[in-house]
Amino acid sequence: MFQGTLKFIFLFLFGLFFVVGCNSTSSNSSYSISDNSSGNTGDNASYTVSFNSNGGAGEMKSVTVSGGKYKLPLNTYYYEGYNFIGWSNSANGELLYGDGEEIEVSSNITLYALWQEESSSGVETYYTITFDSNGGDGVMESQSVLQGKRVQITLNSFLKNGYSFTGWSLSNDNIPYYSNGDYITVDSNITLYACWKDDSISTASYTVYFNGNNGDGYMPPLKVNGGETFELTSNIFTRAGFAFEGWSLTENGEVAYKDGASLSINSDIELFAVWKSVPFYNITFHSNNGKDEVISVSFPSNVMPVKLPDNTFQNGSKKFTGWTTSDNSVSYIDGCDVVYLTGDLDLYASWSDNPVKITFDAFNGKDEYSIIYAMASSVINLPKAEFTRNGYELLGSYTCYVDEIYGGVHRFGVDYTVPSDAKEIVFSVGWRELPKPPTPAFGGNSDKYKNQYVLVKGVNMTEKDWIESLTPGLFYGVWNVNAGWYDSSQWRYNLCWAGTYSNMLHWWYDRNKENIEKYYAHYASDEVVNNKPSSKYYGEGVSDIFIIFRDHWKDAGYLIEIGLEWYIFGTHYNKNGGGYFKEVFLEEDVPSVIEEYSGITQYTFNTNINKAFDNGMAVGLAEVNGFGSHAITLWGVHYDDEGLIDGVIVADSGTRSGNNAPTGYDTGLIYMNIIYDTFGKPFMTNSYGSRLPLTQLVLLGDGAEQWKKYFDTHEPIR
Repeated sequence: MFQGTLKFIFLFLFGLFFVVGCNSTSSNSSYSISDNSSGNTGDNASYTVSFNSNGGAGEMKSVTVSGGKYKLPLNTYYYEGYNFIGWSNSANGELLYGDGEEIEVSSNITLYALWQEESSSGVETYYTITFDSNGGDGVMESQSVLQGKRVQITLNSFLKNGYSFTGWSLSNDNIPYYSNGDYITVDSNITLYACWKDDSISTASYTVYFNGNNGDGYMPPLKVNGGETFELTSNIFTRAGFAFEGWSLTENGEVAYKDGASLSINSDIELFAVWKSVPFYNITFHSNNGKDEVISVSFPSNVMPVKLPDNTFQNGSKKFTGWTTSDNSVSYIDGCDVVYLTGDLDLYASWSDNPVKITFDAFNGKDEYSIIYAMASSVINLPKAEFTRNGYELLGSYTCYVDEIYGGVHRFGVDYTVPSDAKEIVFSVGWRELPKPPTPAFGGNSDKYKNQYVLVKGVNMTEKDWIESLTPGLFYGVWNVNAGWYDSSQWRYNLCWAGTYSNMLHWWYDRNKENIEKYYAHYASDEVVNNKPSSKYYGEGVSDIFIIFRDHWKDAGYLIEIGLEWYIFGTHYNKNGGGYFKEVFLEEDVPSVIEEYSGITQYTFNTNINKAFDNGMAVGLAEVNGFGSHAITLWGVHYDDEGLIDGVIVADSGTRSGNNAPTGYDTGLIYMNIIYDTFGKPFMTNSYGSRLPLTQLVLLGDGAEQWKKYFDTHEPIR
């Protein structure tokens, strides 16, 4: 339909295996080709991170890491009657790190497990962190946390026009107590209040943009005051096979700033991640079945530990029981972990005519079960289960049955001795039901609209309405009197919301042309007729409706939640004007005509736009770009082959100031791609590669039911 529209799809395919917490079948359960000494200095320095159970049971092997950032492995120690809450640097020290938290390593360290006694009832206690915008806009869902467990505070998503978020306080005094993303522990319900700084009373602010430079992930821009010293946000981009070196000022430049470096700026800057390739190590698997079959798998050294793939070799009727090194000094069960390889490794398949069958039962979880074989009297380390179950989390232990006889409860990660007379063993996982979220983050797929361009009801677009902009390869939709869509310009005013609502109201007038003419001719009071607003659209962004908003609201920014209601229903702030149809549309009808969704996810974005198309509704969006919060109008979308929206056709009232505009055009339609991050948040991507979060969604219905009800219950007065 839109010939020439370019959509770039980047597919990064890389076969990586990830840790599941399963070690070896012998007491010698780690493998490292290099020594673990920490006497190295300079760029190649390496250090040992050791783990102490601090009264608990189980085993966690020391690891050798390079200096810098290191993500802790998940705890596998257990302590009967106690809950693991994190790590300290001494047996009786304070809580420093959470489970799996990233830490900075610059010397040999020992981390001690910290334990909290379980309640006598055996029921874990959860507390709630409630977030208060403290005068800001938006909604943040409460965060449920386990008592005493160190957790990261949900990242702030509140906004306040003209203010910068500075952290969280325990009161509304605007004095930060916690920074964005801090780790905390709680022992009661708490409320965190957003802290704001008035941007108008500080020096000019500038933005640091972070470019992954072929890395994966997203880092939000950093707003700073000009001339003030600040620390760079720690890098969170990743790139398989490469290590992060620092930041450059150009795409192919040298490192200008290290991670977390301090600097000051007096203009906007873009920093590019600098990557250095890392060695790849090979694990060669030998069939050891007389056929000399081998399979080699390569792993980048910066994604350790790695998970062994399942065996695919065959040896007649013999059963595969695991892998062993050439000297039989180290052995692994199928699907086990290899800890921090520092060189190539050869593993040889072991076979048996009469092994013990061991089944890991998902107990109503996904994938149902997995099977391995082991020798009687051998020792295996029970792996951390990989099963999943919608609405549940794993308890962390197995219930064991040996030849259908109960064999006790065993935690993930502990060694288990296979009984000498066992024939078959079943380890069944346990589940804890999770609180059900109010709405899912993912989903919203539409079977009805798969692989289609779909336009808002009443919008008319053909190929000839799209022309190539002055930016080669980018096409721009051009308005005509029969287009059915509108693009009111906000000009120099801070009124993007008014531009968006002017567009939606022009559409609304088109949908209700006969109803409105009938109303003013025969039903409206003299007062209403005398105050009838002009609603003409002249093209090239000139709109009488926008002028009404501008004259009444001056230069008031970010009123996306109230502008439509003021115009149609006359609600909010007791402003003069507005309420131009309040005799037909009563205040109680607002939810039936206008729907607003904040903090949108993949699910709410797709589900509600699907609803808009099904029910004939106009759509307004709010995004966050380099200029701050911004409202735009959605006139159409494209659905991919899974029925998810992967592109939008939008009108941007701020194109005269550079927002989302192809070079050479001030008003018109723009096509932008849609992507979703791992948390289900939707983003627009523009021609510069920026990721623009979508934060709000507003739907406007034509009000057909309200018009019908009004005409059915009122008599003409003229």
